[in-house]
Amino acid sequence: MVTAMILFKTLTFAEITESQKKIIKTHIIMVHEGMISIDEVYKKTKLFDKSGVFGIGKSELTRDEFTSFFKKESIHFGY
Repeated sequence: MVTAMILFKTLTFAEITESQKKIIKTHIIMVHEGMISIDEVYKKTKLFDKSGVFGIGKSELTRDEFTSFFKKESIHFGY
């Protein structure tokens, strides 16, 4: 049971690329300080979705994945 939960947590962020993670992390403070909206960060992050070749290797960030990662990283920044 615990192994399945750990595996699920690991796979939860599988669709987020390193570029997308970097964008989210660099904008966390600005969102929490009211300088930029979370929707704007999501739109910026979506620009780095992988299109793949003929659909193979395609990776799209979902809103749920974005929100989960944003909340997880916000804790590390003290928010």
